[in-house]
Amino acid sequence: MRGATQAAPEPDLDVLTIAQVVTRDRTQRVATRREPPRSVSTYRFRGEALLGAIAALATAACYSIGSSRAFDYDGSVTVVLFIRAPISAAIRGQYVFNNHPYFSLLEQFVWRITGSSSESTLRLLPVACAAGAVGIVGFVVSRRWGILAGGSAAAIVATNPVFIQESREVRGYSLMVLCAVVSSCILWSRERLPWHRSVYVAAMGLGLGTHLFMFVVLAIHVVVVASSHRMSRSWECRWAVATAIGSVPYLFELRELLGRPHPRMFNPNFPLIAARDLLGHQWLTVAITGCLVALALWRYRHSLALAAERKLRTVAFPAISCGAFGYPAAQAAEIAVRECAQFLAGDKTVERVSFALFSAELLQLYERQLSSLAER
Repeated sequence: MRGATQAAPEPDLDVLTIAQVVTRDRTQRVATRREPPRSVSTYRFRGEALLGAIAALATAACYSIGSSRAFDYDGSVTVVLFIRAPISAAIRGQYVFNNHPYFSLLEQFVWRITGSSSESTLRLLPVACAAGAVGIVGFVVSRRWGILAGGSAAAIVATNPVFIQESREVRGYSLMVLCAVVSSCILWSRERLPWHRSVYVAAMGLGLGTHLFMFVVLAIHVVVVASSHRMSRSWECRWAVATAIGSVPYLFELRELLGRPHPRMFNPNFPLIAARDLLGHQWLTVAITGCLVALALWRYRHSLALAAERKLRTVAFPAISCGAFGYPAAQAAEIAVRECAQFLAGDKTVERVSFALFSAELLQLYERQLSSLAER
């Protein structure tokens, strides 16, 4: 960094030094603070686990209402061709891509164990998977952000219209969502337990073998690990094994996938349709989500442009939403440093941009981004 005695300071990026002072002060206070009694932490864990259990049971009870109604078309095809059939049909069979292989295989076990293929019996598995996903979301979020946040997160997932519809049919979507939730929670977990690796691989492989949409989740995991500089041979091995497990059913379907005609059709509304499907066909939700994404990309450029317009020489940014709101710190650091550097490269009014950070982890992330910027 340049000294303060330069006659004509050039645009500069720096990490506000007060962050180090605040971090050091907090570290000293934490070191002198007594550990909370074991009974307090146990009580909190029980409360979070109870919230997850209540959310899962409530979801299962609500989703089971009317479970004896007739199957829809896709459910009927699944039951006749892939569940009430030889085991090989669940893995190798396909009919206009209606089969969700590993889900059909698990439903075969339900059918063979219970001896029943009634509507209410075969809906037990998808409803249980949906309830498990909701319960895990509530438990994990409440552990990190509190009971209120956990209950709200569980309610948002459980009341999504598309999730409700697909989880109450004999289809594999709820199983895929459960696998995505489990694997993502392990990915973002601050703890590293011995069983995390095997459970992650099993969940990812099961989800991939249930539906091809799970490959989107896998791609996002790869991007997250790579962007947070956690890429290692261990993660590569997990993804390779999970992909191998999940790809087994599709090897049998490859001939049909390649042999079917693929007429070309352009649908200009596809991005909007996909967004509505993911967000539950609610226009208000789509609009709010789009506004938040646009705001996240616009805030740095607008703030710097406003500073230049008012002839300000120094600007300071906090790590917005990286605390209680849980915005990914690595992504926030990359966006902040990149946008500020691009602006300063073309503007001579602002001489210095500082980042006010509240933890040692954030300080390291921003310093890493600044170092990579200096190497370019």
